[in-house]
Amino acid sequence: MYEMNPHFSFYLWLDQNSLQNATLISFINRERLRTKNVQHLQLNVPELIDDARKKRRKGVLSDILRCEIVFSFGGIYTDVDTIALKPFPIDIFSKSFVAYTDGIFNNLNCSFFGFPKGSQFLKFMLDFVRYKTYRKYAPDVLYTAEPPIFTTAFVHYNDSNINCIHQKYLVSPRVKESYSYQTFDANWIKEGNSFYYY
Repeated sequence: MYEMNPHFSFYLWLDQNSLQNATLISFINRERLRTKNVQHLQLNVPELIDDARKKRRKGVLSDILRCEIVFSFGGIYTDVDTIALKPFPIDIFSKSFVAYTDGIFNNLNCSFFGFPKGSQFLKFMLDFVRYKTYRKYAPDVLYTAEPPIFTTAFVHYNDSNINCIHQKYLVSPRVKESYSYQTFDANWIKEGNSFYYY
């Protein structure tokens, strides 16, 4: 990904369990890839993060942390299983955007999005999860900030300045117009995999 996009900086966000993963270790030594520790984040929703860690809900943890990270630093979030096919156009990716899908799901994909530091949408999203979703469904909910919730928050926020890009350009399926695609290998399901790519 970073080889095709020299105008972007790439960060790999780690936690205390990350160095147990061989795939992750192979990423650490690559040029232009910087590492950061998620333990140093000033969190908007620390109670959700703590609860997800205690309950070993890696999907929930990752879904919330990606919003926290982009809110805190700005930039583009993409899952670690993203394969770049061609350089990302700066004019499109320098603005707030989300990837959407139509068809059976008809929602936003939370595995590829971009927002500026302090994004009011991401703040709204985190508050939405904390006050509307989490309190109602916790502790049994498996997915707290996944695509249906991300989509619901987006619809309620209602900001036409956020660009909507069809997921075929970024996520799937892989077509000739795609800039990237994702393998959906669900690395967060496997034991010992606790890492976030930003």
